[in-house]
Amino acid sequence: MKVSVIIPTRNRLAFLREAVASVQVQGYPNWEAIIIDDASTDGTWEWLASLRDPRIQAFRMEEHRERSAARNRGLRAAQGERVLFLDDDDRLAAQALLHLSTALDGHPDAIAAVGGRLYFDDRGTRHKFRLSRWRVKRVFWPDVLLGFVPGQGEALIQKAAIVSVGSWNESLSAAEDHDFWLRLARAGPVVIMPAIVIHLRMHAGQTQFTGVRHVEQRFRAEFVGQLPPGDRLLGERLHQAQRAATGGSIAFSRGRYRRACGFFLDSILKAPRLLISPVSGPAVLSLLARSALGMVWGRLVIAFFRKLKARLKSNLYFGNRPYHVTKPSDAQIEAQRKGEGLPMAPRPR
Repeated sequence: MKVSVIIPTRNRLAFLREAVASVQVQGYPNWEAIIIDDASTDGTWEWLASLRDPRIQAFRMEEHRERSAARNRGLRAAQGERVLFLDDDDRLAAQALLHLSTALDGHPDAIAAVGGRLYFDDRGTRHKFRLSRWRVKRVFWPDVLLGFVPGQGEALIQKAAIVSVGSWNESLSAAEDHDFWLRLARAGPVVIMPAIVIHLRMHAGQTQFTGVRHVEQRFRAEFVGQLPPGDRLLGERLHQAQRAATGGSIAFSRGRYRRACGFFLDSILKAPRLLISPVSGPAVLSLLARSALGMVWGRLVIAFFRKLKARLKSNLYFGNRPYHVTKPSDAQIEAQRKGEGLPMAPRPR
């Protein structure tokens, strides 16, 4: 099936070049990229107008209208049966579309396939995060209610499912992904897979919002109130568990490990079923174990092992060197378009 990759962008031309290049080198051949320039002023539109890849369409919004409106504009132009939303400062892994499409091909009733992520920054830090060690299809709304929301670029979604739930809420400029996934996850099951499909860039220019946690909690309370009677009791307990786990995460980040342990134990007691979730269970158990170790070892020891773990992972993954996507040449793009060969994959340099 054809896949539409939708990239909203605003004043991030240097990052956007890498995001687009990461789509052009995909091993899955049947894709289109739709880039929505949200009234950029840094030369983004001029660069987009210069592109000669026939698989890329670009549209410009004359007034700044935020990401949700840009995503909906791209969705209206999309011709693919499946859609992936990609942020302009991130990059797809080389075989992301192939892995995600294969997962959906094996489960025609699923509304989306979700893969893992790799965090990176320009200092060479790398950290992998996988949702599951195996591929599994599951009812996904309990995990979203418990606090997990796929990042942009992690999920390949059936376009029909997006349209059926009303697309993105353009009145929201923060936590819009929480609202979107709470509505979408009720539309059908989701395939969870271990493959890393997105490289998420950590940088100083990322948008920061205040008060987002309160907005997210309001979304969740409204979602629980709209559940059918058969699911409402479960939804209420999951929501209580999510709030307890959030309290535990805050306490842990502040070095209050005994208090964090209490929160995480309370979360498990309120919703024991989260322990069987391949998405939420390992995360809560890991934080509970680290909080218990913090009680025994203390804050300084925990901080030391955090830094050591981050350094070891950086050296193990990429030799502590920045990771670059090598832009394909015009000849390679033309060869791929004609089906004469696979594109060049990204590589460290």
